[in-house]
Amino acid sequence: MDTLCHFVVPSVPRLRRGQFPICKPLDLDDRLPYFRSMSTTSAASENCVCGSGLEFSKCCEPYLSGDKNPPTAEALMRSRYVAYVQANISYIKSTLAPEKRKEFDEAGAREWATKSKWLGLEIMSTKQGQAGDKKGVVEFTAIYKFNGKKIGHHEVAEFRRDEKDDRWYFVDAESHEHADGQGHHHHHAPTAPVVRDQPKVGRNDPCTCGSGLKYKKCHGAA
Repeated sequence: MDTLCHFVVPSVPRLRRGQFPICKPLDLDDRLPYFRSMSTTSAASENCVCGSGLEFSKCCEPYLSGDKNPPTAEALMRSRYVAYVQANISYIKSTLAPEKRKEFDEAGAREWATKSKWLGLEIMSTKQGQAGDKKGVVEFTAIYKFNGKKIGHHEVAEFRRDEKDDRWYFVDAESHEHADGQGHHHHHAPTAPVVRDQPKVGRNDPCTCGSGLKYKKCHGAA
Protein backbone atom coordinates (compact mmCIF):
# COMPACT_ATOMS: atom_id res chain seq x y z
CA MET A 1 0.00 0.00 0.00
CA ASP A 2 1.24 3.50 -0.78
CA THR A 3 2.46 5.74 2.01
CA LEU A 4 2.53 9.47 2.55
CA CYS A 5 4.82 11.10 5.11
CA HIS A 6 3.37 13.71 7.43
CA PHE A 7 6.21 16.14 6.75
CA VAL A 8 4.89 16.88 3.25
CA VAL A 9 1.62 18.19 4.65
CA PRO A 10 1.70 22.02 4.94
CA SER A 11 -0.60 22.08 7.99
CA VAL A 12 1.58 19.84 10.15
CA PRO A 13 3.62 21.80 12.76
CA ARG A 14 7.39 22.01 12.35
CA LEU A 15 9.19 18.99 13.79
CA ARG A 16 11.27 19.54 16.90
CA ARG A 17 14.90 18.53 17.11
CA GLY A 18 15.18 14.75 17.34
CA GLN A 19 11.70 14.12 15.93
CA PHE A 20 11.20 12.23 12.71
CA PRO A 21 8.29 12.22 10.25
CA ILE A 22 5.91 9.30 10.59
CA CYS A 23 4.65 7.50 7.51
CA LYS A 24 1.44 5.52 7.47
CA PRO A 25 -0.46 3.63 4.74
CA LEU A 26 -2.99 5.81 2.98
CA ASP A 27 -5.79 4.90 0.62
CA LEU A 28 -7.38 7.26 -1.89
CA ASP A 29 -9.79 8.77 0.62
CA ASP A 30 -7.01 9.28 3.18
CA ARG A 31 -4.88 11.18 0.67
CA LEU A 32 -7.52 13.73 -0.25
CA PRO A 33 -7.41 15.89 2.92
CA TYR A 34 -3.69 16.30 2.35
CA PHE A 35 -4.00 16.89 -1.37
CA ARG A 36 -6.82 19.45 -1.11
CA SER A 37 -4.42 21.97 0.44
CA MET A 38 -2.20 21.58 -2.63
CA SER A 39 -4.84 21.49 -5.36
CA THR A 40 -5.30 25.15 -6.23
CA THR A 41 -3.17 27.59 -8.16
CA SER A 42 -0.17 28.58 -6.05
CA ALA A 43 0.77 32.10 -5.05
CA ALA A 44 4.53 32.69 -5.06
CA SER A 45 4.77 32.48 -1.25
CA GLU A 46 2.57 29.37 -0.95
CA ASN A 47 3.60 25.76 -1.28
CA CYS A 48 3.65 24.49 -4.85
CA VAL A 49 0.63 22.39 -5.80
CA CYS A 50 2.98 19.69 -7.17
CA GLY A 51 3.39 18.50 -3.58
CA SER A 52 7.15 18.99 -3.28
CA GLY A 53 6.75 20.97 -0.05
CA LEU A 54 8.68 23.90 -1.56
CA GLU A 55 7.32 27.39 -2.10
CA PHE A 56 5.87 27.88 -5.57
CA SER A 57 8.46 30.58 -6.34
CA LYS A 58 11.26 28.13 -5.52
CA CYS A 59 9.70 25.15 -7.25
CA CYS A 60 7.65 25.10 -10.49
CA GLU A 61 7.03 28.82 -11.01
CA PRO A 62 10.41 29.55 -12.69
CA TYR A 63 9.77 26.70 -15.15
CA LEU A 64 6.21 27.79 -15.95
CA SER A 65 7.32 31.38 -16.46
CA GLY A 66 10.17 30.33 -18.73
CA ASP A 67 12.89 31.75 -16.48
CA LYS A 68 14.46 28.30 -16.02
CA ASN A 69 14.27 24.84 -17.56
CA PRO A 70 13.41 21.88 -15.32
CA PRO A 71 16.76 20.19 -14.54
CA THR A 72 15.34 16.68 -14.18
CA ALA A 73 12.57 14.52 -15.61
CA GLU A 74 10.75 14.59 -12.27
CA ALA A 75 10.92 18.39 -12.14
CA LEU A 76 9.38 18.55 -15.61
CA MET A 77 6.69 16.06 -14.64
CA ARG A 78 5.77 18.09 -11.55
CA SER A 79 5.65 21.33 -13.53
CA ARG A 80 3.42 19.73 -16.19
CA TYR A 81 1.01 18.68 -13.45
CA VAL A 82 0.90 22.27 -12.17
CA ALA A 83 0.33 23.43 -15.75
CA TYR A 84 -2.75 21.19 -15.94
CA VAL A 85 -3.99 22.59 -12.61
CA GLN A 86 -3.59 26.11 -14.05
CA ALA A 87 -4.83 25.12 -17.54
CA ASN A 88 -1.53 26.45 -18.89
CA ILE A 89 -1.79 24.47 -22.11
CA SER A 90 0.95 26.40 -23.91
CA TYR A 91 3.42 24.99 -21.37
CA ILE A 92 2.07 21.47 -21.87
CA LYS A 93 2.63 21.83 -25.61
CA SER A 94 6.08 23.40 -25.34
CA THR A 95 7.33 20.59 -23.08
CA LEU A 96 6.01 17.90 -25.40
CA ALA A 97 8.62 16.22 -27.62
CA PRO A 98 8.76 18.16 -30.93
CA GLU A 99 7.77 15.15 -33.01
CA LYS A 100 4.58 14.78 -30.93
CA ARG A 101 3.33 18.36 -31.30
CA LYS A 102 1.78 18.03 -34.75
CA GLU A 103 -1.10 15.96 -33.37
CA PHE A 104 -1.43 17.97 -30.16
CA ASP A 105 -5.11 18.73 -29.44
CA GLU A 106 -4.78 22.07 -27.67
CA ALA A 107 -8.51 22.71 -27.36
CA GLY A 108 -9.19 19.20 -26.06
CA ALA A 109 -6.36 19.40 -23.54
CA ARG A 110 -7.64 22.75 -22.26
CA GLU A 111 -11.17 21.39 -21.91
CA TRP A 112 -9.92 18.34 -19.97
CA ALA A 113 -7.77 20.54 -17.70
CA THR A 114 -10.52 23.03 -16.92
CA LYS A 115 -13.30 20.48 -16.42
CA SER A 116 -11.20 18.43 -13.99
CA LYS A 117 -10.75 19.36 -10.33
CA TRP A 118 -7.13 18.52 -9.57
CA LEU A 119 -6.71 17.15 -6.05
CA GLY A 120 -3.05 16.20 -5.78
CA LEU A 121 0.04 14.45 -7.10
CA GLU A 122 2.07 11.57 -5.69
CA ILE A 123 5.44 10.62 -7.20
CA MET A 124 5.81 6.88 -6.78
CA SER A 125 9.21 6.21 -8.37
CA THR A 126 11.80 7.62 -10.73
CA LYS A 127 14.38 5.94 -12.96
CA GLN A 128 17.30 7.97 -14.29
CA GLY A 129 16.12 11.37 -15.50
CA GLN A 130 18.81 13.28 -13.63
CA ALA A 131 20.90 16.13 -15.01
CA GLY A 132 23.22 14.56 -17.58
CA ASP A 133 20.97 11.56 -18.29
CA LYS A 134 19.51 11.20 -21.76
CA LYS A 135 16.28 9.50 -20.68
CA GLY A 136 14.13 9.23 -17.60
CA VAL A 137 10.99 7.52 -16.34
CA VAL A 138 8.65 8.89 -13.67
CA GLU A 139 5.83 6.84 -12.15
CA PHE A 140 3.11 8.85 -10.46
CA THR A 141 -0.53 9.04 -9.47
CA ALA A 142 -2.59 12.19 -9.98
CA ILE A 143 -5.89 12.43 -8.10
CA TYR A 144 -8.69 14.45 -9.66
CA LYS A 145 -12.46 14.70 -10.06
CA PHE A 146 -14.15 14.53 -13.44
CA ASN A 147 -17.90 14.76 -13.90
CA GLY A 148 -18.25 14.42 -10.12
CA LYS A 149 -16.27 11.17 -9.95
CA LYS A 150 -13.04 10.89 -7.99
CA ILE A 151 -10.33 9.29 -10.12
CA GLY A 152 -6.77 8.11 -9.59
CA HIS A 153 -4.66 8.50 -12.76
CA HIS A 154 -1.66 6.16 -12.51
CA GLU A 155 1.02 6.69 -15.13
CA VAL A 156 4.53 5.64 -16.10
CA ALA A 157 5.83 8.58 -18.14
CA GLU A 158 8.88 8.63 -20.40
CA PHE A 159 11.03 11.72 -20.81
CA ARG A 160 13.99 12.61 -23.03
CA ARG A 161 16.68 15.25 -22.64
CA ASP A 162 17.62 17.10 -25.81
CA GLU A 163 21.38 17.58 -25.68
CA LYS A 164 21.27 20.52 -28.12
CA ASP A 165 19.22 22.79 -25.87
CA ASP A 166 19.71 20.78 -22.65
CA ARG A 167 15.96 20.54 -22.07
CA TRP A 168 13.76 17.70 -20.92
CA TYR A 169 10.66 16.76 -22.94
CA PHE A 170 7.69 14.47 -22.31
CA VAL A 171 7.76 11.67 -24.89
CA ASP A 172 5.16 9.00 -24.12
CA ALA A 173 3.36 7.21 -21.30
CA GLU A 174 1.50 4.10 -20.26
CA SER A 175 -1.38 4.78 -17.91
CA HIS A 176 -4.61 3.57 -16.44
CA GLU A 177 -7.26 5.14 -14.28
CA HIS A 178 -9.26 3.74 -11.42
CA ALA A 179 -12.38 5.06 -9.77
CA ASP A 180 -12.73 5.72 -6.06
CA GLY A 181 -12.38 2.51 -4.06
CA GLN A 182 -10.59 0.57 -6.79
CA GLY A 183 -6.95 -0.42 -6.71
CA HIS A 184 -4.43 -0.01 -9.48
CA HIS A 185 -1.85 -2.19 -11.17
CA HIS A 186 1.70 -0.93 -11.42
CA HIS A 187 3.11 -0.80 -14.95
CA HIS A 188 6.88 -0.78 -14.58
CA ALA A 189 7.56 -1.02 -18.31
CA PRO A 190 5.73 0.79 -21.13
CA THR A 191 4.68 -2.43 -22.85
CA ALA A 192 1.37 -3.38 -21.24
CA PRO A 193 -1.87 -2.17 -22.83
CA VAL A 194 -3.51 0.90 -21.40
CA VAL A 195 -6.42 0.13 -19.08
CA ARG A 196 -8.90 2.89 -18.26
CA ASP A 197 -11.79 2.23 -15.91
CA GLN A 198 -13.03 5.85 -15.55
CA PRO A 199 -13.87 7.95 -17.41
CA LYS A 200 -14.66 6.39 -20.78
CA VAL A 201 -12.57 8.08 -23.44
CA GLY A 202 -13.92 8.87 -26.90
CA ARG A 203 -11.62 8.59 -29.91
CA ASN A 204 -11.66 12.35 -30.42
CA ASP A 205 -11.16 13.15 -26.73
CA PRO A 206 -7.70 14.09 -25.43
CA CYS A 207 -5.76 11.01 -24.37
CA THR A 208 -5.73 10.63 -20.59
CA CYS A 209 -1.99 9.91 -20.59
CA GLY A 210 -1.53 13.69 -20.57
CA SER A 211 0.22 13.94 -23.94
CA GLY A 212 -2.39 16.40 -25.25
CA LEU A 213 -2.95 14.28 -28.35
CA LYS A 214 -6.34 12.94 -29.34
CA TYR A 215 -6.95 9.43 -28.00
CA LYS A 216 -7.22 7.99 -31.54
CA LYS A 217 -3.80 9.45 -32.37
CA CYS A 218 -2.18 8.29 -29.13
CA HIS A 219 -2.96 5.17 -27.09
CA GLY A 220 -6.19 4.61 -29.05
CA ALA A 221 -4.10 3.83 -32.10
CA ALA A 222 -2.58 0.77 -30.44
